[in-house]
Amino acid sequence: MKKIFTLCVFSLMGLVAMAQSYMFTDKEGNTIEDGATVTRMEVEDDGFGDLLISSGLYVKNVGAPTNYAVSIEAKITRMDNGALQLCFPENCQVYSATGTYEPEGKATIDKDASKDIMSEWLPTAYGECTVTYTAKAQQKMGNTYIKKGTYSVTVNYRYSDPSAIEGIAHDEQPMTAAVYDLTGRRMKTVGRLSASAIRLVRFTDGTVRKVIK
Repeated sequence: MKKIFTLCVFSLMGLVAMAQSYMFTDKEGNTIEDGATVTRMEVEDDGFGDLLISSGLYVKNVGAPTNYAVSIEAKITRMDNGALQLCFPENCQVYSATGTYEPEGKATIDKDASKDIMSEWLPTAYGECTVTYTAKAQQKMGNTYIKKGTYSVTVNYRYSDPSAIEGIAHDEQPMTAAVYDLTGRRMKTVGRLSASAIRLVRFTDGTVRKVIK
């Protein structure tokens, strides 16, 4: 009877640890419930002339033991254009089609600490992208890891024409988002064109125009 009782206690402790290992939060530290759906619409410049919409998700250790680690899976169910970038725990991967992806590597996060999953949609035109992110808690046993629980949040990314929002006037001209030569190579800028130079310029409204000197 004592052995059975002890086994039950340890089993219960394992279930508690599994249920309270990790959670998703926003950048302010607010908890995002398991299974929730959030919408992201804030468009930023990535510093290289492209646009991005950040997931704004962080994964927090709320009770994982010291021999636990966490990995992030991204299940893309909709992508109207562009690509999804995921840099967890460090190395960045870029995905341009729907599917389920999981970068190699796991992060060890201190108790009560959080780590940015560093994921964003890189739109090239107006549209939407839907991604379900899953944090996978894993316990290290020797040289292997055993899955100990999953926690998911769905992010709906939306890149919309501001002029389509009721009550907002939009008279600004679209800005240059990216420049390419005829081979499809990305250029830093239109620059000084030779007499026969042709460039393809993509603007922030999703249109592409041919520029000829």
